[in-house]
This record gives sequence, structure tokens and C-alpha cells, in this order.
Amino acid sequence: MSYGHADNIVRRAGTPPVDPVLLERPDVRGFLADHDFGAFYRVLCENGWSQHGIAKATKTQQSQVSEIIKGRQAGQRQDY
Repeated sequence: MSYGHADNIVRRAGTPPVDPVLLERPDVRGFLADHDFGAFYRVLCENGWSQHGIAKATKTQQSQVSEIIKGRQAGQRQDY
């Protein structure tokens, strides 16, 4: 079974593999089906991934990964 974005992360060089058991968890499958990458990234962080590693694997900046994890869209302006 293919998980799209998750499969791309697994294939990137220099990043730890995603445990296949993790991808079979009902909550993770739901996050991926809903394209909820913030929730998926949080699960990855809980399982040994760093924000820097996720950024490298997804070819984004660590700051964008941090914003996604916090629930904001990357590039979304924050009014103070």
C-alpha cells in the first residue's frame, strides 16, 4: 500500500526509515488520508525524527516544518 508523501520521506537519503508498523497505525493512516502533515510530522518527531531531518527529507526549511507542526500553514503570516 502506498502512502504518497510518507513514501517520499522514506526514500530520501540521509533520513531514518519510517517504521512500517508506524504507517499501519490507525491514527497515522487517518492523518495521511486527511493530508494532515502537522500531525504526521508530530508522530515522526515522537519516533526519533528531528525537524531538521523532516525538512531535509521534504526539501523544505526547518522553520516551515516547525510552523506546520504548530498547526500553521507554511508561509502563513502571523499577526501580532
